[in-house]
Amino acid sequence: MTDTRLHFLGDEGEYWSYGFGELVFRTETLSTARADRVIPLGEAAGRIMDYMVRHQDEIQGTRVIEPFCGCGPMALLALHLGADHVCAVDINPRALEFLDDNCRRNRLDASRLCRVLEDIASYAPDEPFDWLFANPPFVPTPKGIDGAIHSAAGVDGNRLSSALISRLDALLRASGQALMSVFQIEAGGEPLLGRICKQWVPTRPVEFAKGNQFRGLAFGDFAEGYRERVPHMRRAIDAWESSLVQEFGTELTVDTYAVHVGAEGAGRGVIFREYDGSKYGHGFFKPRKSARGVAHENLPVKAHGTDRK
Repeated sequence: MTDTRLHFLGDEGEYWSYGFGELVFRTETLSTARADRVIPLGEAAGRIMDYMVRHQDEIQGTRVIEPFCGCGPMALLALHLGADHVCAVDINPRALEFLDDNCRRNRLDASRLCRVLEDIASYAPDEPFDWLFANPPFVPTPKGIDGAIHSAAGVDGNRLSSALISRLDALLRASGQALMSVFQIEAGGEPLLGRICKQWVPTRPVEFAKGNQFRGLAFGDFAEGYRERVPHMRRAIDAWESSLVQEFGTELTVDTYAVHVGAEGAGRGVIFREYDGSKYGHGFFKPRKSARGVAHENLPVKAHGTDRK
């Protein structure tokens, strides 16, 4: 592949197009006013795809799964890189339509692609996989607010990541590995997902590489994004923020992470480190001064609720 950076190709009205080397992907736009819109691509997908290309020798001839696949960037890239069997899983039927379109668009071998319309919490593969690549829904979402399917992830942002982490033994071979991109609430400087990994991944090494996109920005800035977008839900948002502070402490911050789960026998335990630009390439954690946009992007349609204060 001559250019292994994910880049924006253009606005096609209701669609956005992206290029990655020889591959082209179509998604919907952030202005698509429906909760089941298909998520545009960005840095989270780009850093995983960059890693895949630089480790393509480890992907050739393997079984690969992309949960929460959306339009299928990692699944289709795995096909392009020579994986023997690729499984793309999503609960949104519209996402699988975009996946199919992108597969045809890139003239990839669909006989090696398994598409599954199912919740990852219940999906049971015929046999485990060698690689799992995921950009799961990770946006913390107050109760009573309807977020987008591709982003809303429960009150602490880890409802779906937790479901995935808890099922790694069923999804991966002992020698298998997983790579995820997540946005996280941090307590005491550590992501909440780290606690979940300590519980559910006792026999594998787990590395959290902090991107410092938000440089430890206060959680309150993120919460303010919801207040700006849906001011009539202020009371519910205030209650949600207070409940998280009560559970996890007053010094809550937010930031982005790349999470790598290694093979069994390669060590064990959860480690946290600052990202140094080596493992996933440079330019994938661009600094931002505010996290409010993350909340905004989770709200494609007017949120429902009766709270008017």
